[in-house]
Amino acid sequence: MTKNGSGNLAIVPAVAVFDRRLSATEVRILAAISTYADRNGRCWPAVSTLAERIGVSERYASICIHALAEFGHVEIEARSGQSNVYRIPPNHSSGVNHSSGVEMDTPEPQFAPPPNHSSGDPRTTVRTNDTKNDTKNEHTDGVSSAHTEFDTFWQSYPSRRPHSNPKQPALTKFVAAVKKGTPPEEIIRGAQNYATYVRRERIEPKYVAQAQTWLGQERWTDYQAAMPASESAYDSDVIH
Repeated sequence: MTKNGSGNLAIVPAVAVFDRRLSATEVRILAAISTYADRNGRCWPAVSTLAERIGVSERYASICIHALAEFGHVEIEARSGQSNVYRIPPNHSSGVNHSSGVEMDTPEPQFAPPPNHSSGDPRTTVRTNDTKNDTKNEHTDGVSSAHTEFDTFWQSYPSRRPHSNPKQPALTKFVAAVKKGTPPEEIIRGAQNYATYVRRERIEPKYVAQAQTWLGQERWTDYQAAMPASESAYDSDVIH
């Protein structure tokens, strides 16, 4: 164990690594949780601690943890007035005995990796015929995840009230950026830092860029470094 209470190594179940429903940040959150886990897979780090380690907001970290629970990668035991207890389910693996490297006789997960066409496995033919359906499902899952992460972005983005800031065009731009390969947490971090900049400089709402324009110009790349907020700056309302 290190001085900060977490281990030097994180053992992340392979079944989670290959679960295409999970975002990169959700896998990192699971890895962070595993650094605290005991031999029974139990631990109780605060959400704020996990968020700080990963470099995301506490609210976004909480969303990721509940997504991990929804997909069965973490069990949550709520405790009144204390941090939740997290438990990585036992035998939560991809069907490989990592001590021997021998494949075990366990059911194949439904989110299996792409088929190996040179294996001669008769299952290859079935997977090949289902490629279009698999691609469609992966696309649907990705879009659904982007919609969820857009809500976090929208709450983080500085308000333009009483001026207009159309939400639907911004959502379209956000989803398009994620589909191009931009990590949503990078866009969200940019929005949070842009909001800090707006508060610090006391920028009037009418001069705050519309979200759709900000996204279309990929301006999150200009706001990746954290900015200290001025003590004299007013707190802007982030309700759009």
